[in-house]
Amino acid sequence: MRDPDPDAGSSANSPLQSPSPSSGPAPLAPKWKMVRNLALAVVVLGFFVSGSVFNQKIQLLYRKPFLLVYLGMASLPLLLLPLQLAWWLLRGQWRLCTGSPEIREGSSLRSGVSGLRELCYEATNESLRWFLLKSLVFALFWLLANYLFTYGLPLTDLASALTLEQLATVFVFILSVLALKEVVTVIKVAAVASCVAGAIIVAFSDHGAGSVRGDSPVVGDIFVIVSTLCTACFMVLYKRYLSQLTLPGVLLFLSTVGALGACVFWPGVLVLDRAGVEVFELPSGNQQMEIVNYVLLNLGLGVGFNLLLNVGIVLSTPLFMRVTIMCSIPITFLLDILFFGKAFDYTRLIGGVCVVLGFLVYTFFGKSRWPLANEDAVDVEADGAAVVAGLAERTRLLAAPV
Repeated sequence: MRDPDPDAGSSANSPLQSPSPSSGPAPLAPKWKMVRNLALAVVVLGFFVSGSVFNQKIQLLYRKPFLLVYLGMASLPLLLLPLQLAWWLLRGQWRLCTGSPEIREGSSLRSGVSGLRELCYEATNESLRWFLLKSLVFALFWLLANYLFTYGLPLTDLASALTLEQLATVFVFILSVLALKEVVTVIKVAAVASCVAGAIIVAFSDHGAGSVRGDSPVVGDIFVIVSTLCTACFMVLYKRYLSQLTLPGVLLFLSTVGALGACVFWPGVLVLDRAGVEVFELPSGNQQMEIVNYVLLNLGLGVGFNLLLNVGIVLSTPLFMRVTIMCSIPITFLLDILFFGKAFDYTRLIGGVCVVLGFLVYTFFGKSRWPLANEDAVDVEADGAAVVAGLAERTRLLAAPV
């Protein structure tokens, strides 16, 4: 049996590393974990901000939210599955050289299915059936989180929508405490509150004074709230049930989510078209190639962002990655001034400073365990294996007959 890695989240396998018959690699020192998380945060922000810029341009030229979300899901296996297959090919060649019997006898359909199950278990530590079921549930969360927010945005005003969107951070925090036994400290609560407050300040600075309410503000606000809840469920449940994934496992998971979403949710395009909610039509006119180029660039950036986001959740915590995404607010503030000619606004500056301050406090002081608000909590990042093992044992004992 492999030795559990305390940095692994919730698996005996070292996350994002190839399983090894011997003991896993030594866990990183805390300072190197911090450097790794900061580097990952910078790259994630780069993909997120770049994708947001192109997505904004697309929405102005070609507003088809469900179709664009569907294409985003379908692009996952197209771009990630080749990497997964290349990994399996290299592993298969190595097994063939060592004379592995499942490669030599893999000509029949039955042995091929058995080999697929084995590869799935090796990459994900899950049976093929449960892995597919979990992937379908996460695909539904993904679709609802992206579509409901994009669809609800024009129904309400931007200030309200962007303010309510910050509930995702609050939901992630609450669900992490409930499902992952996240440590609750005054420092961590203050850091998250600073980020949320800064985001709200920026939202009202941008759109509070001259914002125009949409046709159905209540419906729009409800859609935004449900989308933030789906986002929080995706991130926290991913850490709870799939944090044992290796790097090939993350690739396989995202490819499976995209493939299942493409196979299951395509009728939504036809239903929305027949209902007149979102008429299906391809880009046309003088801006056809511009729209196509923007969509292709956005799809590539979206795949990169989601891959790194899922890797980040495995390596750190959902709350850290959510706070990282909020740092896009001060970055876009600087980009607006430097490249898009937007006037300097002290209110937006204050909001951006609050977000950056909250992120820095969470990153450098969030591990401080004083003062604890929940004494039974553990470090989700460092003690993830204990978290999941303890919860699983508690569930087993509760389900056992008396």
